[in-house]
Amino acid sequence: INVCVNTWGGFAGGQWYNGGFEASKDSHFYKEQGILVNFIKMDDFNNTRSAWKSGACDLMWGTIDAFVTEADGLADFKPQFSFQIDWSRGGDVAVATRDIKSINDLRGRKLAVAYGTPSHSLLLWMLNTAGMTVNDIDIVNTNEEPAAVSAFKGHQVETAIVWSPDDKDLYKAVPDSHELVSTKQATDIIADWLFYKEAWAKANRPKLIKLYRGWMIGNAKLNTDPTALEEAVKITAKGYTQSPEFMRDAIKNTRLTTHGDNKNFFGLTPSYTGVKAEDIYTKTGELYKKVRFIEKFPTYRVVADPSIVAEVTDLDTFQDQVAEETRQFTKPTAEVVNASAVVTKPITVNFSLNSAVLDDRSQSVIDEKLSDVAKQYRNSYIRIEGNTDSTGNIHLNEVLSKNRADSVANYLTSQYKFNRKRFVITGNGPNKPVCNERNSSQHSLDQCRALNR
Repeated sequence: INVCVNTWGGFAGGQWYNGGFEASKDSHFYKEQGILVNFIKMDDFNNTRSAWKSGACDLMWGTIDAFVTEADGLADFKPQFSFQIDWSRGGDVAVATRDIKSINDLRGRKLAVAYGTPSHSLLLWMLNTAGMTVNDIDIVNTNEEPAAVSAFKGHQVETAIVWSPDDKDLYKAVPDSHELVSTKQATDIIADWLFYKEAWAKANRPKLIKLYRGWMIGNAKLNTDPTALEEAVKITAKGYTQSPEFMRDAIKNTRLTTHGDNKNFFGLTPSYTGVKAEDIYTKTGELYKKVRFIEKFPTYRVVADPSIVAEVTDLDTFQDQVAEETRQFTKPTAEVVNASAVVTKPITVNFSLNSAVLDDRSQSVIDEKLSDVAKQYRNSYIRIEGNTDSTGNIHLNEVLSKNRADSVANYLTSQYKFNRKRFVITGNGPNKPVCNERNSSQHSLDQCRALNR
């Protein structure tokens, strides 16, 4: 099996299990699974797709989020995927100058990003999280990630979305630059996978099952065995002609997925309420359509084949193949309560006078505008601020506003099974009005008070 990969740490589990990049009868893939696997380094996007179309690559690297930008153009070849390799967990980073403290500060600023890549997907999700659009910032399309690095180094932009560990070079080159946000916080947005032609999969299904089984064993080994991880660092450093330090950082900036993770990802675990493959594929596709980068993309059911994961039931008994644990939040400390937010998203949930009860319409607003954010940033605390108008006793209003924020947190906890301790509840009372009740030229007093509730 010829697997074409780019320079990325997330493929390390398969490469370790293979004992290197070249096919070998000494590899675990051959000795334990009975298949020969050959890894081919191909970083150039266009060349890789040509190689895949011609059959030089049986499986091709990609991410489920960015795949929507090319899926329609590959439709004649009927591309499919059946398993996830990794999550990006720090491998994709927005680096900013020191005066940009949050995603909201990007308004009117220049940002470099390579269109149609995972970096572009991260940008669209960032803006969606802040309730912003591409029209709110000045985007410089660099066509490829290294050019975004150069643009930031050359002070041509104030923010660049790059791949780690390239971000380390930027911190050294641009004084006081910093990580604005990365997939360490936006944990469930960029998922790496391998896709293939439907016809190839039908003709080679037994091999594909063996490839998946062996790869998951390799991933689990690297997740649990430091010695194996260091072996993988050496293998990938040689295969990619990079330094061991570079590859060690690259691997550690991923979550190498297990069989349990894949079962969750493909919706094969009924109790799982987190982000699934279909969620990322469909939602990111809609974000790309919204900015008119694409006109359409195939439905998820056309490109996804979860039957491979479902068939490999023997891995269910492996203790190291369990799914990643969700962060166990503790009660917010004073540091968490007072921390600056990486992003603020204004979401209007209106309440009746003197009420903290969510009606059906308000619940729908939360479902539409906040639930995805809470899932995608699943390791982050979320501050919810409640408000009132200025009528009545200020102390009672502060209590009422806190109760309103509590009602939102309670709804998210009951509906989506979020940890209740991850929510930081604040009651502003009338102290942070969105409408000036004493002097509004756009709204009547009653309308203004309604907005502040």
